Amino acid sequence: MDEDEEPFLHVENVALYLLSLQGQCINNVCRFHLPDDIGLEKPPYYFNLNTSECRFSDEKTSKLRSVIFEQETYIHWQSLDECLPIRVHWNLDEYKLTLTKLFKTLAELEKKIQKMKKDARDEALAIASKIQPQVYLPSEEWGFSSRALVALGYDNIEKAKTYVLSDSLISSSNTLTQISIDSRNEDILDYYNLAYQTDDGQGTAQIGNVLVDGSIFSDSWQFNHGFYYTNRHKQTSFGSVKIQNSTKPNIEIDLLVNGIYRNTYNSDSFGRFTIDEQNISPGDTLTFRYYLGEGLWSEEELIVAGINEQYLPKGEWLSKVYVDLESGKSGATQLSYGLGEYVTVGASFFKTDTDNFIGLQSQILATHWLSTSLGWLPELDLWPVEVDMLFSRHQSLALELNKTDSLDPKSTIYHRLGYSWYGPFASLNLNVITDEFGHTVSSNIGKKITDNIYLSYRTEYQYFDVSNYSKTHHEFELTNSGISDLSWGVTSRFDNLGRHQTTSLRLRGDCSKACYFSENTNLTTSISMMYDDTISSFNWYSSFILALNPHVSLNLSGNDESVEFTVELKLAGQTNLTQAFTDRVLWDEYSYSKVEGRVTDQEGNPIANVKLKLLNQNARTDNNGYYQFNHIPARKKIPLTIDESSLDLSLTTKDNPVLLNTREISSTTVNIILDKTFGIDGFVNIKSGENVYIYFKHLNKREEYASVVEEDGFYMVEGLVEGHYMVTLEVDGNEYVKSMTLDSDFWISDLNFDLNDFEPVESESL
Repeated sequence: MDEDEEPFLHVENVALYLLSLQGQCINNVCRFHLPDDIGLEKPPYYFNLNTSECRFSDEKTSKLRSVIFEQETYIHWQSLDECLPIRVHWNLDEYKLTLTKLFKTLAELEKKIQKMKKDARDEALAIASKIQPQVYLPSEEWGFSSRALVALGYDNIEKAKTYVLSDSLISSSNTLTQISIDSRNEDILDYYNLAYQTDDGQGTAQIGNVLVDGSIFSDSWQFNHGFYYTNRHKQTSFGSVKIQNSTKPNIEIDLLVNGIYRNTYNSDSFGRFTIDEQNISPGDTLTFRYYLGEGLWSEEELIVAGINEQYLPKGEWLSKVYVDLESGKSGATQLSYGLGEYVTVGASFFKTDTDNFIGLQSQILATHWLSTSLGWLPELDLWPVEVDMLFSRHQSLALELNKTDSLDPKSTIYHRLGYSWYGPFASLNLNVITDEFGHTVSSNIGKKITDNIYLSYRTEYQYFDVSNYSKTHHEFELTNSGISDLSWGVTSRFDNLGRHQTTSLRLRGDCSKACYFSENTNLTTSISMMYDDTISSFNWYSSFILALNPHVSLNLSGNDESVEFTVELKLAGQTNLTQAFTDRVLWDEYSYSKVEGRVTDQEGNPIANVKLKLLNQNARTDNNGYYQFNHIPARKKIPLTIDESSLDLSLTTKDNPVLLNTREISSTTVNIILDKTFGIDGFVNIKSGENVYIYFKHLNKREEYASVVEEDGFYMVEGLVEGHYMVTLEVDGNEYVKSMTLDSDFWISDLNFDLNDFEPVESESL
């Protein structure tokens, strides 16, 4: 104290012991950091007691009022207010000095961390409870479907011609047989595949047209007459991706990667198509966008395996066998073993038309963002290496060394470095490839301009070592891909000097009502044109398909050389071999399945007029609570969504959406039971507290309902369901809890609480 009875304080003792700051004083120069600045990364609060001044960061220097007593410097209480984030008040009457902190102390930070940890644990439990939700499976009934198309045509070259297309399917709970016949081919058996699920549904055995994933040693294998067996289905791998799928025949399929347009594919006369893409990163989302008819689009998503999802569980095996039955001279056997949680090793035997090879491979996840694969082919003395790095959800880097696309001693060995970045509205892919002939650098920039329009810029630079020659080309593509009856794309290519080389245009339009046709009549127009400036040539193709009804269509198509007119007759049907009934179906939907069920409350009473959505289709329950979807393709884990706005206020869903599987020519039954909800109100008897909240957490559903407690103690909560609850009362940041069971048909009134009914929440130490 001085003569005026005002306190002077030792700044180091106040900072370290009263305020819990970090720092120290050396030679009367002090630097202090706030408790949350654990790494001492922010500018300190600076005191120079030799010159009686203080400052923070680059702010102006303030002068200190200080005294020296017994060789120690003390500063006036008001100087603390100016130099530290605190408020200081000296009450002479009470002889009391009050310090109010304007920052969070270490104890308060620990409490906040504990709350964050608790919330994180609760969220993790909630997520864990939903990791494996119930998936409704299709029935085990046998089904058979077949469709046939007979075409009568005339063109100006071959004159009259006739051909037949036919598809057949046989489906059961663990088998699927597909056969396609095209009389236009020399071998009329266009496609066949007999698949049988093995190893409790985890594996498959196939004969016919099969596609086998590639490995570190080679690209994917595809056989027209082959055999393939694996004991374990693996999620789609990253890197080079080759996928077979099916949809409506003769339509365009747009491929989007993480929401950015990548490419357009076309399905064949039977609806099959093959996706073949490079630069697919771990965790990418591939979206297949199908146009099915006027105003009718469908999207299918496929999630690529994450960087840590390509490994076998410890102690488990993966086996693969595939053989080309046509030649009998090529095939492979692969065996892999999970040596550790993220260590997989294996051996392979390959047989080609001319040679046999043995390969050894290993795969290690060095850290959560770095995966490495190493192989060895002794006969070729080849050590292929793959390194994949995932920097974030949006960036990845891939390095491939000593790679070859086929097991041929004469095959070119190459090295590749690839980088990918994806944002919400743009993407970038870079590739550098080098081999014995030269070097190639390519890039692909994709930009989402609007919801439907995408712009792509591709460039490629090639350098040839032998001839010391290089060339560059640039390509721009503007594409309309969206929920629209009109899609188009324009692509232009230029050389390194900006000289125009080629421009192509594709356009597809579909209309029925817009063209004033009847409900079952539809006109599809397809036009493609290409101009090659290098040779001054122009090529075009156009097609007009007028579907008079689902079974008869007139086709007029032509190009710069020929014109063709065709009449097509289509028939299709399905038979349930178990229940012995037959349905006539649309030609494009001959493989589709049915989803049906009933919506009731907990007492079994039917709920009418409930709206449901599955893919692009909508349904509503009838007076007895029944609903049905009749045209659903075969998919895994399709979400069936309930429109909760169509429910009575006293009803709520247990799970929304509901997941289900469908299978070709089958039915999936999904019965939905709705919970009755109720509300509660009452008063909380509490004398103090400006910010009071009450929370009701359902211990089984992990859902929480909250209400603000009014000044008079009143609260009200709606949407509760029967069950056990943890009730939390929060008063000015302090929490008090109790457990109780709640149940009611409609409303619980006057559910009153007293603070003494609750137990205080003790904070945990770190």
